[in-house]
Formats: sequence, structure tokens, C-alpha cells
Amino acid sequence: MRKFPGGKKMSEVQTDPQKYEDEIDLRELFQVLWENKYRILAGTLLVALLTGLVSIFLLTPVYQTKLDLVISMPEQYHTRYGDYKLPIS
Repeated sequence: MRKFPGGKKMSEVQTDPQKYEDEIDLRELFQVLWENKYRILAGTLLVALLTGLVSIFLLTPVYQTKLDLVISMPEQYHTRYGDYKLPIS
């Protein structure tokens, strides 16, 4: 039979049941976050930088467009008040 420290047998060892706290201490949680604020900020900036670099250099553009806008104007403009030569200055 296996012996534990103190020379006790397994049947003689009493284990304390684990104690779980059902409450979350918000002050302690915020304190941990505040103490690690620079790590959190550095991680966030690193992920943002890597995401930007991937989107710029590795991803191909999905949409591409080109527009040629040509406006044609007649040399003369006819109205009921008369004919006008364009451009009017």
C-alpha cells in the first residue's frame, strides 16, 4: 500500500474539499487590468499593426473601378432669345 508523508496510509489521509468563491471581486479585477494596462495596450497595437500590414501587402483588392467623364458641349446654343456661341465669357 502506498504511504503518504507522515507515514499515513491512503485511507487515513483526509483531503479538504476545494473551496470555491462564488463571488467576483470587481475591484480586484479592475486592479489586475490596471496593473497590466501597458501589456494590454501593446498587444492591441501589435494586433492592429499586423492586421494593417496584412491588409496592405497580402490581400488583393476586391473592387477596382475606373471612370472617364467626357462632357461634350455644342459650339452654338440655340434659345428662343437667340443663338449663342459657346463658351460664353
